[in-house]
Amino acid sequence: METELDKTVWRRFVNGQKNSQEYIKASVTESWERCLQMGVDPGLKKCKDFREEQSLDAEHRFLRDVVKNSSHELSAYLKEKGLLFTISDRYGYLTGTVGSLHALRQADSIYFGPGASWTEQSVGTNAIGTALTNGLPLRVIGTEHFCESHHGWMCSAAPIFGADGLLHGCVDISGPVQFDHSRSLALAVYYARAIEALLFQRQCMGMIGKVLNNNAIGLLTLDSYGKVCYANNAAADLFHTSIHKLSGHDASKWFDLAPFMDLQSDETLSDPENLVELRCLFNPTWSVYAAPLTNSFHHLHGLTLCIYPPIQARPHKKQIYAREGAEDAFSAMIGGSDSFTRLLKKARRVAATDTTVLITGPSGTGKEVMARSLHKASPREKKPFVAVNCGAIAADLIQSELFGYAEGAFTGARRGGQAGKFEQAAGGTLFLDEIGEMPLAIQVNLLRVLDEKEIIRVGGKKPVPVDVRVIAATNRDMEAMVEEGRFRQDLYYRLHVVPITLPPLCEREDDVQLLADYFINEFAQKLERQIDGVDPAFRQALAAYSWPGNIRELRHVIESTMILMEEDVLCLQALPENIQQAAGCPQIAEKHHATHFASLNMDDIQKQALQQALDEYEGNISQMAKALGIGRNTTYAKLKKYNLM
Repeated sequence: METELDKTVWRRFVNGQKNSQEYIKASVTESWERCLQMGVDPGLKKCKDFREEQSLDAEHRFLRDVVKNSSHELSAYLKEKGLLFTISDRYGYLTGTVGSLHALRQADSIYFGPGASWTEQSVGTNAIGTALTNGLPLRVIGTEHFCESHHGWMCSAAPIFGADGLLHGCVDISGPVQFDHSRSLALAVYYARAIEALLFQRQCMGMIGKVLNNNAIGLLTLDSYGKVCYANNAAADLFHTSIHKLSGHDASKWFDLAPFMDLQSDETLSDPENLVELRCLFNPTWSVYAAPLTNSFHHLHGLTLCIYPPIQARPHKKQIYAREGAEDAFSAMIGGSDSFTRLLKKARRVAATDTTVLITGPSGTGKEVMARSLHKASPREKKPFVAVNCGAIAADLIQSELFGYAEGAFTGARRGGQAGKFEQAAGGTLFLDEIGEMPLAIQVNLLRVLDEKEIIRVGGKKPVPVDVRVIAATNRDMEAMVEEGRFRQDLYYRLHVVPITLPPLCEREDDVQLLADYFINEFAQKLERQIDGVDPAFRQALAAYSWPGNIRELRHVIESTMILMEEDVLCLQALPENIQQAAGCPQIAEKHHATHFASLNMDDIQKQALQQALDEYEGNISQMAKALGIGRNTTYAKLKKYNLM
């Protein structure tokens, strides 16, 4: 660290007296000489050269956003040291300032803030103006400033250059002389180099963006924190905004960045050249592909996102990383939660075998979808999948439906007889849905078929070999039925070889949005509806509702909402009233004569409802969750959020 110049040296110079050059740094002497030639007033109290932000160019706004989105670590350091961080554009106009509140108040007294010009011509020798003039990093300490009003400050600055070698601006770290400036110059140089990298990336992306604009492909570049560094016109059009308004926004509110945000910038990517498909939260009908931005050591430093509206062709890709529950034969089994992922791993293992599977779970949880996925993932994929609802067939007909009948078996029997479901499923899979509804009299026949692999048609005598895999499903408590004598124990154990239990949707809170996006995309194509976005309040309502009808109910709600919606954005008001109530919508609550809320603020309403439920059910979380229409995990999370537990 250099020492501060004696003030008498400065006073002698501005009064036109000679000084020994050994007392003054060459950069300071040269700057003072320029200030004299330009007629700068050394007694200047405040900066007088200002520009309105709207009159400044896009480059100025880009640098302003860099300041606005500076890291939390830098902000914490500046506050601890009592310093300020700012960036000027190439013309010396300050773009923004962050740091110590105490230092900001002092800076206001000399008009050191956005829009002010800190060139040498405007305010004399200072780190910003002098660095812009000579193109070198430097520090200006106290009395080295040409204007006396700045003598209480120390400034460290480093110029910013573009890939074309032209000056683009300057990074500055300033503060009162008495504070700790030991790292200021090194930090200024570090951030100047980081901004140069962003500028280079922006210039490259700009050229690519012009090409992609012709195909209406949206292009976004994100930094390692997920914030937008660059957007092309097509991306801005997709989000109904302008390019500069996208800059600096956290992209995680529009895209599921979880596959990347868990990675640190120093972690090595195993396949940095592969595209990664991301889920779009803003509009699930868009396809989004991410290309990792890495250095030569394969460390992640950002992402480039390509956004394709539904009508655009998809790019060829070597590999697409997807969630465990969204690939191959199980593409219709949507979910990313840990419990659901473990369930799908189990299903994939058993799918490749001929083992009998019993799928259990509440109505609407996707038991038939699971059965079809097991069939599709099995070696029997090319053979028939035959589904039978055992509860929908009359008791006196179910035997002939399953095993068929011989000619003349009964009055009205077809000539030549009729093959049953087992024979129709030959070589493939027979799905026995609602197996708990099967009459006891038929259960013994089914057990024999499972054991002997052959059937005898009703009214027939000759055994018919059958090569069929059986998958059964029920929403009943099978063990209780066995104990009550309503289901054969031996058949239960024969079906219960590999059990797969599908949880209710209220226990899969993390998967509600994934499923909703899947159905939004499905019905956007089926109904040919234009979807421009999804309101966050719409998603919050889906998350708050308990979904007693499970996935089937969610699918029907999305379908009806998209049919009846008047606008092209899915919003809270388009949902059924019972789901709006679960989200605490005050208009709906008033309509149904619910509790009078002291405030219409959504957080206040939720907190009041939680407190009322807490008092009424004496802390019983299960009863509270049921009364509030939300899941247990959501109830716990909200109690913690509002400090009620």
